[in-house]
Amino acid sequence: MYYKSRDEAEVKDPFEDLLDLSESVMSKIERFRLVLGFGFFGGLIAGISLLTFGLLGMAYEAIDPILTGLMILGGIFSLIVFAVSIHLDGFLIHFEKRLDTLLRAKDFNPDPRIPLGRSATDRVIRYLKETDREISKELRRHPHRIRKNPILKIKEREIPFDAYFAVRRYRSASVQFFIRRFSRVVREEDLRQFKEDVELVARKKRIRPTRAIIVIESGENLEEWIYDWVENNWMVFPKGAKPGKEFHACPTEVFLERPDGFYDLAVFYVG
Repeated sequence: MYYKSRDEAEVKDPFEDLLDLSESVMSKIERFRLVLGFGFFGGLIAGISLLTFGLLGMAYEAIDPILTGLMILGGIFSLIVFAVSIHLDGFLIHFEKRLDTLLRAKDFNPDPRIPLGRSATDRVIRYLKETDREISKELRRHPHRIRKNPILKIKEREIPFDAYFAVRRYRSASVQFFIRRFSRVVREEDLRQFKEDVELVARKKRIRPTRAIIVIESGENLEEWIYDWVENNWMVFPKGAKPGKEFHACPTEVFLERPDGFYDLAVFYVG
C-alpha cells in the first residue's frame, strides 16, 4: 500500500488495508467477468465456425489451401481461448467468494438493529438485503423468486418454511436461503429438525444453501447452549461432482428479536 505521508503509514492498520484492497478488487471482478463472458461465448462460436468452414473447405477443395489452414488454426486457437476462459472464470468465482468472506467479516455487526418490516420474516429478509451482497444482488434481479410460507414437497414429505429463495447460476455459485420463524423459545429438536429439512431440500434441488436462519420473535437473550449447538452442527456439502476435493459449509443461524430493537445473533459464517 502507498500512503501520502510517513505519519499516515505509521498509524495505518495493515489488516484494514487488506480489507480496503479486497473491496476495491471486488468492484472490478464483476466487470472483468463480464468481459470474460464475451471471450467464453465468442471463443466457442468462433472456434466451431472456423473449424467447420476450414474442414469443409479442405474436404471439397472449395477454398484456397492457405486460407483453409488459417481457418483451422484460428478455430483451434479460438477453442483454446474458450478453454482458458472456463478455467479463469472458475478461479475468479473462487477468488470472489474468498473476498466476499473478508468483506463480510469487515462489515459484520454482532449487535445489529432490527430493520423495519411487517413480520419477523420480512425483517430478516430486509436484514439480508442490507448485509449480504450476493443475496441482495439476486433479490434485486429476481424479486419474484422469493416464496412466503411455502410448503416444499420432498420425498413424500411436506416441509414448511416461512420464506424460501433459490436462484441457480451457472457461472457463479447459486444462491439459496431458508427462514423459519418461531414465536416461542426454540428447543434443540427445533434446531435439529430445521437443519435436517434444509439439508434434505438442498440435496434434492442440488443447490448448496447460502443462509439458513431461524428467527425467534421475542425474548431477552439467546441461551448459551444455542451458540454451542450452532457452532458444532454445520451443514457440509461437497463442491462439484468429485468427492474429496472441497466442501461448502453452511451453519444454522439463530436470530432473536430483543425488546430493545436489536438482534441477538448466533451466527458463524464461512464461505
